[in-house]
Amino acid sequence: MTQHAPLRIEGESIQADGCCPMCEKSFEKIENKVAILCCCTVICEACFRAFMKKSIDAEGFPPCPLCNKPFADTDEKARAALERHVEADQPFALELLGGMYHQGTMGLGQDLRRAARLYRRAAKLGRARAAVRVGLMHLEGEGVRKDVTIAARYFERAASARDPFGLYFAGLAHSEGTPVRDVPRAIEFWAGAADLGHGPSAAAIGVVYDRGDQGVEANVAKAATWYARAGILGDHAAQERLVELRAYVATWKMSFL
Repeated sequence: MTQHAPLRIEGESIQADGCCPMCEKSFEKIENKVAILCCCTVICEACFRAFMKKSIDAEGFPPCPLCNKPFADTDEKARAALERHVEADQPFALELLGGMYHQGTMGLGQDLRRAARLYRRAAKLGRARAAVRVGLMHLEGEGVRKDVTIAARYFERAASARDPFGLYFAGLAHSEGTPVRDVPRAIEFWAGAADLGHGPSAAAIGVVYDRGDQGVEANVAKAATWYARAGILGDHAAQERLVELRAYVATWKMSFL
């Protein structure tokens, strides 16, 4: 009988608070995370890979080390496990199932309206990343009414929970005039996201100081500082602009010699 690998969801967009339940390392210091679908729990990628290696060496998958139940190794088992958690109003399960309907994965057809309803339920129960997702749907008019004001409200809800993506999009909303244009306020949101390791937010602040905007004076030194910070956080465009700024400053200095 073929042994299938446990189904899971991976990626930087997975929101996880606290610590990995296996190694007890803080999720704030862990970039790559894995959502185990049988018990709807997030662990760090290192722990998942270590478990996988141990299982392969043993020539078979033992029960999940977290819930002690058989792994969900097919689409049907994964959906059944998620549905049980959804019926219990587990916020993360609501968000995950919403994502499956949003993308049309795990054997489900794409259903944007149902995805939005699941995201809203998860957001109402405090799931900040789900608030970001439904906010983006309203921003684009994807399966719901396009309404930038509603989108901004969801982004601010996520931002209030210190979700980096919520802070980033709340900053964008304020920089673009939703509900009112307030670039200094946008910088506050982006700075908060940058403190949480979000490179595009640091780059966005760099752009403001690079060009100057709504009472924020252009400042090459501050722009360079934020571009450098964004570069450290993996934003390649910010790294390229930093090189251009340094070349410009060097040329400007040479013109006075």
